[in-house]
Amino acid sequence: QDYKNEISDVLSYMYYPSYSLNRMIKNRSYDIRGQIRQLEEGKEKPYMLCEYSHAMGNSLGNFQEFWDVFEEYPNAIGGFIWDFIDQGLRKTTEDGKEFWAYGGDFGDTPNDRNFCINGIVMPDRTPNPALYEVKKVYQNIKVIPVNLIDGKINIYNKFDFRSTDFLEVNWEITANGQKIQVGSISELNINPHDMKEVLIPISPPDIRPNTEYHLKIRYLF
Repeated sequence: QDYKNEISDVLSYMYYPSYSLNRMIKNRSYDIRGQIRQLEEGKEKPYMLCEYSHAMGNSLGNFQEFWDVFEEYPNAIGGFIWDFIDQGLRKTTEDGKEFWAYGGDFGDTPNDRNFCINGIVMPDRTPNPALYEVKKVYQNIKVIPVNLIDGKINIYNKFDFRSTDFLEVNWEITANGQKIQVGSISELNINPHDMKEVLIPISPPDIRPNTEYHLKIRYLF
């Protein structure tokens, strides 16, 4: 390991908390075996998480927090989710039911039990819930609320090379999950890495108690 920050091309960490990563980048420092040191002038390097967001069980609940850091600093270049695919093998029970087997299901001792079932997709590539969280966070269009009662939002285009003119944008307002207003945004043309304030032509809903309202925006190719 490059404990002196002299060989590697990046500052790489495993399972570093998002708030610690944010503080370290902001203060131009790096972590060596738990000791925070200041980066010398001219030795700045990109920060990369070689392993993060362990996708085991009901995971990736704080995935957005990491990407808030990655997108705030140009020298925070992202990381690698551990991992992509559940490493299980198809097996059949005595009564003929198929399941994904892992450590211990083959009479193997010792074993890692279910510690190989940590992907965002199952062994047959069926999506796990975490995949939808990754898809949401990775989306290239970002919506920032400005004044939702008046229908004002900022739309930021995270694409590197194309505008948003190829997208069809639909919106809806729901009350406790039921649609109460729908519409579309026409001629949305935002240049790459640019942001635009957009006025959605909504009618302020009649706010009722015990009712949860959502504004949903969908981008269709």
